[in-house]
Amino acid sequence: IIKTGEVIGGASDVINIYAGTGENAELSNFAERPHTDVLGIEFRNVESAFQYAKTNWAQDGMNDDIRMQLQTTTGAQAKALGRKIKGLDVQRWDKNSADIMKTIIEESFEGNPEALAALLATGNAELTHTQDKGKWGKEFPRILMEVREELRGTQLTSEVSDVDKSN
Repeated sequence: IIKTGEVIGGASDVINIYAGTGENAELSNFAERPHTDVLGIEFRNVESAFQYAKTNWAQDGMNDDIRMQLQTTTGAQAKALGRKIKGLDVQRWDKNSADIMKTIIEESFEGNPEALAALLATGNAELTHTQDKGKWGKEFPRILMEVREELRGTQLTSEVSDVDKSN
């Protein structure tokens, strides 16, 4: 498990992320990491926000009850609710889901500095999600490493700004 402020990931290291087994669960989409979407809707975790976004690709009005529940669910509950979404345009959703996931993950880490520090502490390690044999087994770690690289630059910029202010 990664500790805040600790850099553990070298170029050849591999770090698996999987909430179900507790492996670096603080980086998982199931982690309690509050997120507010562009409409101001608050979620407890990335998975809830992601499954909520999925309802936008379904027929209007068919999933209002699910949408309400997703605002307060755990990550595991959100994933289960996502399987119950009715009228989903699967083809359109699949085409857009990775970009949606990346946006939500990025916003989640930007809004949670401790979680961002844990992500950055993975250094240059390869991130994996080995227990998932589906699409997200490869997509989730790829997105997470992209976000890590993009936010690494913003973290350095804000640290430099803080140093400048103290001088």
